[in-house]
Amino acid sequence: MKLKAIYLDVNANAPKLIEVEDELSEYYRLIDCDTVNIVDRFITGYHVCVICDDMGLYKNDVKTSGLFYPKIRQAFVGNLILTGPGDLEGNLTSLTDDQTEDILRAYVKVNDHPCLLFEE
Repeated sequence: MKLKAIYLDVNANAPKLIEVEDELSEYYRLIDCDTVNIVDRFITGYHVCVICDDMGLYKNDVKTSGLFYPKIRQAFVGNLILTGPGDLEGNLTSLTDDQTEDILRAYVKVNDHPCLLFEE
């Protein structure tokens, strides 16, 4: 099943809307890692799931890709995938059009790469 998601590539200019297969192999490929983690967070008032590199902080030359706001603390490093929250069976869901529009506007540049602002 394909999900409507937001992909933040730290080497790109901005996050973008994608359709991604709900498969671990796809997450590993896009995030470029060996171990993924899926965590619940809030961004622009929306509950989302963030798929991230579980071991990202242990890599060399990491790039911050998510900050907690308003206290500005590092939340995530490396590439990220944002989906809708899990359903009652624990399956990830697609983001809505409103969610994607608002979230795509909720990024800043940190050292010339995109970074999303998550609520504490």
